[in-house]
Amino acid sequence: MQTSLQTGLSIIYSELFDFDGDEICFAHAPSLVGKSFGAALLAYEKSALLGLRFAGGHIQLNPPMESGIAAGDQLIAISADDNTMQISDSKTIAVETKAIRPLLKAKKRQPIHTLVLGWNRRAPLMIAELNNYVPPASRVTVVAGHVRCRHGECLPL
Repeated sequence: MQTSLQTGLSIIYSELFDFDGDEICFAHAPSLVGKSFGAALLAYEKSALLGLRFAGGHIQLNPPMESGIAAGDQLIAISADDNTMQISDSKTIAVETKAIRPLLKAKKRQPIHTLVLGWNRRAPLMIAELNNYVPPASRVTVVAGHVRCRHGECLPL
């Protein structure tokens, strides 16, 4: 649903989940045990950390910076390959402060209009999910063949 609302997001998903280019990797990092997730963020030059897979199996993406890394935990990162997810030899990693942009003030979101072409039994679920992401007063227009609606449920004839 979010890919229909955010231009370019489907390209990012394809890049992360296909078998070409960078991928999502899991790796143990014994040298980071006892350190915080925030400190681990700066330990990699060629990978971008996303979160932690705790030893018990629980996964947390973008955990609080003070989250500790314990024995058996795995780091989750975007990297070219499993073998490229290596801690940097450098003592300090340069932060490109010019690349950091100030937080923009959020604009009031305008209602959006969504066009749905066709209908099937999953359409009500899709529209209900869409409602979680759009601003108030947004509309959905459905263009379909004959549809029978009863008690809030619509089905093709």
